Formats: sequence, C-alpha cells, structure tokens
Amino acid sequence: LERFHARQLRVSPHVLGHSKAHVGRVVAELVRAAKAQGLQPGPLALSLRGDFVRIGSAYEQHKVCSPDCFDILVPLRLPPHLEPQPRCADELGPCGAFVCGLRARNGWTRRCRPFAEGFCVELQGRSHLSSGLVLRWFQGHLQRCLAAVRYRLQERCRVSLSACPGHPPTLHILPCSDYVCCHISMAVRLIPAIPLGDGLYLTALPPEG
Repeated sequence: LERFHARQLRVSPHVLGHSKAHVGRVVAELVRAAKAQGLQPGPLALSLRGDFVRIGSAYEQHKVCSPDCFDILVPLRLPPHLEPQPRCADELGPCGAFVCGLRARNGWTRRCRPFAEGFCVELQGRSHLSSGLVLRWFQGHLQRCLAAVRYRLQERCRVSLSACPGHPPTLHILPCSDYVCCHISMAVRLIPAIPLGDGLYLTALPPEG
C-alpha cells in the first residue's frame, strides 16, 4: 500500500502549487477573452459566464497516475429569454443521464429560432440542447480567442489548444521558467457546463456514453 500510494497518489506540494498557479492564470485569461468575444454576437447565442470551477483530483491535493492533468468546468450562459429544464433521459440515454430541455419565458417566438437552429435538436417534439453542437461551438470559440491569450502570456508559458470531435477541448501549457521543477507540461480539460443551481452543473457525456 505504501508503494502504491507513493507511485500513484502522492504528489509534491511544491510542484502541484506551481502547476495550479499556472493553470489558474492561463485559464482566467482565456475565459476573460472568450467572455469578451462572446458579447459581440448579441443575445441569440451561448456565452461564457466569466468564471471557472476547479474539479478533479489535482485540486484535492493528490494525483491518480497523472500529476499534470487538470479538469475545469467553464459555466455557460443561455440567452436571457431561455431557461434550462433538465429531466432524466429515460430511454434516450444511459441510466442516470439527463437531457437539457429549454423553456422560453414568453413562448418560442421568432427571435428564438436562430438559437434553436444553432444549438438544439428536437426530441419528442421539444427543443433540447445538443451536446455535440454546444461542444463544437465551445471549441471554435476558445480557439478564436487563443491568439490574444498566447500573446499576453508568451513570456510566461507556451499555450496551445487541441480539440477532438465529441470531447471537451484540452489546453496544453508549457511554462517558461528557470526552475527545473516547473518545466512540466500540463493538460487542462475545459469542460463546458450549463449551471442548474448552486454548485450543480450539466455537462456532456463522453462519446461512448
């Protein structure tokens, strides 16, 4: 058990502290830039709420085979006239899965149609958010905003973004530091999430789900 703990779970607090600081600074810059860009298209698209939520083992002071991997939820904001209505997927997905229906406060008017066509699918005669369409928008949105972040952070670290269809985009961070212990390449999964309540979010299932 001691050997397993040392090999699989234990992580240096010094290295973890540096890594979390790098991740926090870079993600904050990217989310800030993406939120600013998202305000331009107007109220008929998704946008970023402007914050992010740290989750996963790295933020619980331990690792599980991967000390350089971080998971971060990026809350999204629906247009002001739409509200999420989640419900159990039942026969539409695996046990425990949810689908995210939408309700327009004043009914589905013509101004809601561009959003529905860009982000929704019809299930049982109702509009629901499509995880695939949301992920595709999210990946493209972050990719467009990366140039501004890369320029501001070029003296501190090198940053790139990789995206795979059906998966959350992964931010790769390689710090530029004089300290050998801080030359650790970090991978940060940026997971788009629909806020449902205090500390409650809806995220896309992995493709195999």
